[in-house]
Amino acid sequence: MTGLTRLNFINKAFSIHTYLFYVFVFILPFNLGKHFFFTWSYVNGLLVDYFVPVIYVQDILLLLILIIWILHRNLKLKKLFNLKIFPVLFLLLITGLLSVFVSVRIEPAISYFLKSVLYFGLFFYVVYEFRNTINRKTFFFVLSISIFLLSVMAVIQWIKQGSVFNNYLFFGEQPYHYYTYGIVKENFLGITKIPAYGTFRHPNVLGGFLAIILIWFFCLVRFSKYFYIPLALGVIALFFTLSFTAWLAFILGLLFIHIKRYQAVVLTMVVCMFLFVFPLFPGHESASLLRRSSLLKTSFDSISDNILFGVGFNNGMLSSKEARFMQPVHNVFVLLLQESGIVALLLFIVFLIQLLKRKDSDKIMFISLLQMLILFSFDHYFYTIHQTQLLFLLTSGIVYSYNSTREDPATFL
Repeated sequence: MTGLTRLNFINKAFSIHTYLFYVFVFILPFNLGKHFFFTWSYVNGLLVDYFVPVIYVQDILLLLILIIWILHRNLKLKKLFNLKIFPVLFLLLITGLLSVFVSVRIEPAISYFLKSVLYFGLFFYVVYEFRNTINRKTFFFVLSISIFLLSVMAVIQWIKQGSVFNNYLFFGEQPYHYYTYGIVKENFLGITKIPAYGTFRHPNVLGGFLAIILIWFFCLVRFSKYFYIPLALGVIALFFTLSFTAWLAFILGLLFIHIKRYQAVVLTMVVCMFLFVFPLFPGHESASLLRRSSLLKTSFDSISDNILFGVGFNNGMLSSKEARFMQPVHNVFVLLLQESGIVALLLFIVFLIQLLKRKDSDKIMFISLLQMLILFSFDHYFYTIHQTQLLFLLTSGIVYSYNSTREDPATFL
């Protein structure tokens, strides 16, 4: 084997990280993982699932992708350190590390921090590879199959009013039925219904996940009729989540396509402020809004005492007297401030601004970021749930990597 032949063989062997990435995209909605239960996972004798370390199949695959990628790219990855956004993310992780040491429960803080480092690796991988080796058509084709299957599952769940499988091993779908303790029930046209869960821990998370990706498919149908099927099924599944904020994010995403960027940003800020302050207004009787109001008010008391470094990574669980359950505050910005302090929040805002300021980024991914800001303002799952965490960093990486001056947008969407 000559030197050139050996080099080509090595490159082909190492480029397997690209194919593994397509597998990663396919399993992105999965909730399958190994849970580890410790004494510190309990509070007052009750198990708090946010304190339970989990190694998901996405974590294992992502770690493998990053290892092969680093070995493959070798010294070429040094150029990532020159990105303007790198110091912001590095300092953001440093503030997270500092908050680990002030945590009352340091074990779940360490677990969350290590996973955050791994997930930020996805951002840099996408920044580098989305403009190099990742085929856009393959990326969206694989994603469409995954969303199609997820939507079929969600529709069947709605019809059955229970899980499709009675085994967690099927894609991580949690087994449930009408009488399962803690299952979400909503009033639908005067009838009590269980919203669709898909492979997620809550219908709102499924709704938020679909609201983002369905906007991509809505634009893709202009170039391929193939995407009509996952789009149509996905919209039905989104409706069956009965998630108001997910519906709102999807509808606004459709609107943002037809207006200018600055108009979309202004409207997003108005909606975010409304969703943030609305739970604080008295007079509403919704249990969900009462929970959010209670958590917001309690979190503000916690923040005032720990403004610099916060209460610690993954230590923001608060007890709502009205709901009698342990949950983080339902606002990503407030939760970040509460857990990691004011510096971390400011760095995260700078990170978002740098993404939104990229004038050469694709408008559809820009819209996705605005949708996420809306969902950030009314729930916490983009901060606490692995599928939506990964979706956010995947989208952010695409935004930062894309350059419309180099490529015809039609080749991307």
